[in-house]
Amino acid sequence: MNGMIIIGIIIAIVVDILAAYEFYKIAKEKGYDDQKYLVYSLLFGLIGYLMVIALPDRSNSQAEYNQNELPEI
Repeated sequence: MNGMIIIGIIIAIVVDILAAYEFYKIAKEKGYDDQKYLVYSLLFGLIGYLMVIALPDRSNSQAEYNQNELPEI
């Protein structure tokens, strides 16, 4: 029984590390290269994830619209 608990804890830690790393990659795509976003996501879980989601996009990839593509009002 104790072995199952330990295996469950190890799996939870691995999943948390993988999720934190993915959110760190999202922060980098938004233009934030600080590793603090990896640490926040890793240590604070959902709160860290929400903080990365709320970051504004700093990247230079602005959407360019052609005048003909805009819908008429």
